Amino acid sequence: MRRLLLVAASAALLLLGLQPAANGATAKSNTAEVFTVWDGGSYEYFKTCSGAPSFTCGTYGQTMYVQITGSYPPRQQAIVLNYQITDITATSGLDYTYPATGTVTIPGGQYVTGLYIPIVVDSLTEGSETFRVSLTHSSVGGNISDTGVGTISDNGLIPPDCNLSQADSKTVSMACSGRPANQTWYNDAFCGDEWPRVEYEAGNQVTGNGTSTSRCISYAWRDADFVVVS
Repeated sequence: MRRLLLVAASAALLLLGLQPAANGATAKSNTAEVFTVWDGGSYEYFKTCSGAPSFTCGTYGQTMYVQITGSYPPRQQAIVLNYQITDITATSGLDYTYPATGTVTIPGGQYVTGLYIPIVVDSLTEGSETFRVSLTHSSVGGNISDTGVGTISDNGLIPPDCNLSQADSKTVSMACSGRPANQTWYNDAFCGDEWPRVEYEAGNQVTGNGTSTSRCISYAWRDADFVVVS
C-alpha cells in the first residue's frame, strides 16, 4: 500500500526545514522530489496460442513490471535513479532474472519509469514468492525511502496439467489431465471486442479430466481462461 499521508507529511517537514532532505535534495519549485516504488505482481507463466497459422500453442514466461514514479509536475531534465533488489522469499536466478543493482532513468518532462523483471518458469509447486525493490541514490536528491514488493504467484491462470490447442482462428481447446475426479470446469474463450461489445464464449463443461472446446462467433480467438464450476 502506498503511504500517501506519510509522504505528504515528510514533504511538509522538508519545506519547513525541520528535517534534512535525503541525498541532499535540491528544490524544484520549492518542493523536494519524492519517489515512489510501486508493488508489482506476476504469475510464473501464461499459456496461449500464436493466433495465426500454424496456431502454435505453448507456455511462456511472464515479465513483472515494477513502476517507479517521481513528483508531479515532472522536471525538464532526466533523473537517474540507482535501484537495489533484495530477496525476501524469492531467489534471484531461480525465480527471476534481473541484476540486483543498476540504474533506471526518468526522461526529462516525464515522471514515470520502471523495471521489467523476467520471471523463471520452474515447474515447481510452491507458494507465492517475494522480493523488495528499493532506491539507493537519485541524481537530483529527494526522498528515496519508499520501497515496493514484487510478488510471484505460483504457476499461471491455466493449471499446469492443462494445455491449449487451436484448430483455426476461432476455435481453441483446453485439455486437462490432472483434474480432481469431482471437479467440473470449462474453457472460457475471450474472442476480442468491438466497443462497446465484448465477446466471451464458454466451452463445454468437463468433470475430471477431458477437453473443453470454445468457438468464437464474431471475432477471432484472443485468450483462454480456466473456469471452475464446482
